[in-house]
Amino acid sequence: MWRKINTAQVMIYIVLSGFLFRSPTLYGGNMQNAVIDLTTSIVEFGRFDINPYYFNSPDIALKDGNYYSGMAPGSSIVAIPLYVIAKAIWSITPNSIQQRIDRKVEGKGLITYSSKVNPYYSRQTLASALMSLVFGYLGGALAFWLVTRIALFVSGDKIIALQTGIVYCFATVMIFYHNSYYTQSIATLFLLIAAYLLLVKPPQILSLICGMFFSGLSGTIDYPFLVYGGILTSFAMIRLWRNGQQGGRIIAVAIAYIMPVLAMFAYHWACFGGPLKTPYGYRAAQNILHTKGFLGISLFRPDRIFAFFFNPYEGSLTLMPFLFLFPFGAWFIYKKYRQERNYESEERLIFVLCSMSIIFLAFCYFVSVPWISYMTAYGPRFFLAAIPFMTILAYPYDQRLRIPFWILVGYSLIVNQLNMVTLNLPKYIYESVTQQPVSPLSVMLFQVKKTFPPLTGITILFTLQIILITAIFIMPAMLRKKQK
Repeated sequence: MWRKINTAQVMIYIVLSGFLFRSPTLYGGNMQNAVIDLTTSIVEFGRFDINPYYFNSPDIALKDGNYYSGMAPGSSIVAIPLYVIAKAIWSITPNSIQQRIDRKVEGKGLITYSSKVNPYYSRQTLASALMSLVFGYLGGALAFWLVTRIALFVSGDKIIALQTGIVYCFATVMIFYHNSYYTQSIATLFLLIAAYLLLVKPPQILSLICGMFFSGLSGTIDYPFLVYGGILTSFAMIRLWRNGQQGGRIIAVAIAYIMPVLAMFAYHWACFGGPLKTPYGYRAAQNILHTKGFLGISLFRPDRIFAFFFNPYEGSLTLMPFLFLFPFGAWFIYKKYRQERNYESEERLIFVLCSMSIIFLAFCYFVSVPWISYMTAYGPRFFLAAIPFMTILAYPYDQRLRIPFWILVGYSLIVNQLNMVTLNLPKYIYESVTQQPVSPLSVMLFQVKKTFPPLTGITILFTLQIILITAIFIMPAMLRKKQK
């Protein structure tokens, strides 16, 4: 069966399913609006403050009477081309349609807030939708391809690589994030690109420069990725040194990592008076995430350690337990290195050591920041950087682990598929067991504000799945068979 499926088919399926299934942030949200607000200021006014529409989001910073986006600036910068496209589309849209859309949006209380008017909200909404398209749907397809290529490098088996990519996209919380628009998912995508270019592809100058740039750019999208990208860059430099590259060339390549970071520091200096002064230190609302300590990080919190494993909203063991087989895969690759001691096994070992470092640091970050109960994001959002690396290492090379692995994958697939339509099964079970008020198992699909009963919603969900699978996988196979 696996031999009849190719990566192009799966990528098409990921993109089309993104259009059909629920993506709660397609039309903006607090974080998304704060990102696009800065983009709007840069394009419309050539400045960094967001004074004309600071009321668009609570994720804002306030310094010296000026309002700024409360997010890292990188995602606002990469959104500039998409905002320009949205602005061009809006400019050629007939006035009658513009007014009809504005009236509809204003009727929902989005354009106006506290008697203030945001004249750019419609084009901001369109830019946000384009961000979901490019970095969500298309980004999810690219992430699938990257994971399969990295898994092929690690395993040397095309079937294992394909299975790993499918498991990553459909049995982890990335099924949500690759159909949404969050800074963490964009940063994870850029980190994956960097990992492929720096640790998998042959060390050629162009791929190295691009990899270093994406590694640094991921840190400007979401601040913790400065550390993850730094780890990745360090292991890439070790790989170059092993390949006999001279120190001067290694440093020259590493500059590509530093450039986007320096640009971010310049933004901090211009807005907040210092390179290490972030918008989190000037948040207008002081009761939200990241406002205490540096980026909100404190010592390990026991409640967060428990939440990392078992929380019904974001527990990794609750939502995708197969990931915790990753030490077995890492150990297998290490043993293979000890047996072979050749160039290929050393290259794979470098990747494993880099992956383990990122997983460990992501865990440390997750258990050091508080959780906000009203977050709309699904799953361990502050652990996303580790998930592709855990997935790649989780594949069971030991035959004895194959059956448990696929059982856990099946459970994870069901849970995350249902959560795509807001049917949070772990949450429902948790509330039932603890005798708390049970949330209704409602289902909302395709951006339509309509709530279905669970059975109806699940039926619609799986009917659409069958239609897509038939059109993309079964029909082409039948046509090929008929032609033969």
